[in-house]
Amino acid sequence: MNREDKEITRVAVLYYVNNVSQGNIAKKFNISRSKVSRMIKEARDKKIVEFKIRNASYQPIGIESKLEKQFKLKEVLIYHDSDMLGYDKDLIFQNIGLLGSDYIKRTLKHNINITLTWGKTLYHVIKSINLQKEYKINIFATMGGVGLQNSNYQSSNLVKMLGERTSGNYYQLYLPLIVKNKEIKDSLIEASIIKTILGDITKVDYFISSVGTIFRNTGMYLLGGFKSEDIKILNTCGVVGEIGLNFYNKEGEFVKTGLEDRLINININEVRRVKSKVLIAFGNEKIEAILGCLKTGVIDVFITDTITAESLI
Repeated sequence: MNREDKEITRVAVLYYVNNVSQGNIAKKFNISRSKVSRMIKEARDKKIVEFKIRNASYQPIGIESKLEKQFKLKEVLIYHDSDMLGYDKDLIFQNIGLLGSDYIKRTLKHNINITLTWGKTLYHVIKSINLQKEYKINIFATMGGVGLQNSNYQSSNLVKMLGERTSGNYYQLYLPLIVKNKEIKDSLIEASIIKTILGDITKVDYFISSVGTIFRNTGMYLLGGFKSEDIKILNTCGVVGEIGLNFYNKEGEFVKTGLEDRLINININEVRRVKSKVLIAFGNEKIEAILGCLKTGVIDVFITDTITAESLI
């Protein structure tokens, strides 16, 4: 089943099985009601729908609904075939990238503002975006970067990639992840483009992030200016993950670690005010971090794979 037919099937299941109105389906997927109507008709034309959903074994839709209810999410998207690939992570990165890029393409429209964090998953999402249309949008980096010029996964590089693929305006942030003290942080932020975002965070439409996991020798943090003592502090505080350098524990509680005044990022109170927060993450080694992130109640949209979704349920 190709991606287009999967989307049609999702709409058909919501409409015919879950009794969701066309108007609510349109809101859920951020598409017009007329498009929902056309997709329902196409489901019949393609005989995806007869007297019942032909693909009745399409169980991941049920998993998506369970996760939406369990964590009060607006939408969950799952790459369904990861359990068929022998868990080849490179292939899963590619397919999660396609799924995430489809979501971004669906939400794109002129004059929206997008913020990005960092990570390999987001890199594959943005790498998969291929558009025929140009968009007048603004894309912002929201956190400092690592000290490597060729680091593909840092926030500044990702906003540049997305800007080039959408023809949007992009604003990079060439600052470290962490600085020596609050005074240095305040002066750097005052002189940087991040001040533009902090000026009115309610104008930001999408905060798109993966999760970071905290290990004793986490390379990206150490390259970005964290010391091994900082990592020890995070471990001592029970931190299991971060979104945009906002740290939380396994219960989904954001943790005060003493590092907040030195971090170059948008803090979690600002993130909460963004209109839509999107988490794209998967992997057995990230289950605890993903679960903690979903428990925070911050996330609106979650994109993952089948194995991760089943583990979370």
